[in-house]
Amino acid sequence: MRGFLLLRSNPYMAKTDKDGRFAIENLPVGRHEFRLWHERAGFLRNVTIGSLATDSKGRLALTIREGTNKLEDARLIPSVFDSGK
Repeated sequence: MRGFLLLRSNPYMAKTDKDGRFAIENLPVGRHEFRLWHERAGFLRNVTIGSLATDSKGRLALTIREGTNKLEDARLIPSVFDSGK
């Protein structure tokens, strides 16, 4: 068995469903930094969402607007899951 614990100073986080979809409810309006992580690959580098891309620590800054915000599909290169990272 394996488990992961994420300690945060706020209630905003998400885990994807079996289809890779997620929702983070009630995010405050404004610019926020998100971190993308996968248990096999670690921090997800080289992930693109529209014209944006994650950095070497899986960080991506997005502006959240009033109402519903929908992201474009995230694109991962298959090599992020190679065993040597």
